[in-house]
Amino acid sequence: MIRRPPRSTQGVSSAASDVYKRQLYGPASEISEKLQGLRDSGVEYVLLNSPGGISTLRRFAKEVMPRFTG
Repeated sequence: MIRRPPRSTQGVSSAASDVYKRQLYGPASEISEKLQGLRDSGVEYVLLNSPGGISTLRRFAKEVMPRFTG
């Protein structure tokens, strides 16, 4: 599991608060569920940024991406 951002955005600017709301952190099942919600609402592309490096991207490819293929 990837470390989550702070739960409270008290004292954080509204722009930063919006960023926190849009980040996907957690187990593969939770990320898949959130991505499916985006897909259902018409989103066709997402931008991935992985501070965990290539190992995190590989884990995403192995555990999340298969839920959205053929």
